[in-house]
Order: sequence, then C-alpha cells, then structure tokens
Amino acid sequence: ENPKDWIQYADMFASDAHHPSKKGHEQMARRVFNIVEYYGVIREPRLGKFTTSDHCVNWFETGDTRGIDISPNGVLESLLNRRSPTFDKFALSFEGSEGWIRINNPFGIRMELYIGYM
Repeated sequence: ENPKDWIQYADMFASDAHHPSKKGHEQMARRVFNIVEYYGVIREPRLGKFTTSDHCVNWFETGDTRGIDISPNGVLESLLNRRSPTFDKFALSFEGSEGWIRINNPFGIRMELYIGYM
C-alpha cells in the first residue's frame, strides 16, 4: 500500500522488477521447503473436478493480444531487455487519459477475473 515499502523488498527482484533475483529465488525456495517440511507431501493426492475452466491472456511476455479487444488509443510497446535483447517484454498503454480492455470469456458462464498490472 505504501510505495516506500518497496525498498525493503527491492533486492528480491531482478533489474526488470518483475522476476525474482538470486536472493528472491533462494527465499522462495526456502519458504516452499519449510511448507513442505511442515505439511508433508501426499503421495497419492485425490484431485477433484474443477467446476469451471481457466482462460489466461498475458501479453507481457509475448506481445500476443489475441483474446482481448483494446480501445483505439491502446498501444502495445516493446520494452527492451538490456540483458537479453531476444527476450523483450511488452506493455500496453493508452494515449491520453483513458482506455479500455475487453476480455473475451469463451465459456459463456460468469467467471472470476484477475488482473495483473505494473
């Protein structure tokens, strides 16, 4: 909630501020290990049936915006990855003050929507 809180976690992320750094990977691995140590792992888990399907759209890695509609002032921009020019990231921005994104729900039933943003 407070942008100043970022400072205490900044070293957990790589220079792109999206992927974990070496320290971030190590901390995640330690936390997962502790959870598994505490709860254990079921050798033959019983998996139930999901009541709905899952549908993901993410242009951040590929620039592929199939499955969404974007307002006419929407601009997909390539963000240069200085460490690896062959692995650029992509951002969607809007010229002016507002824009919209329409998500296609291919299942015809009401579903939850989760949005990630930078």
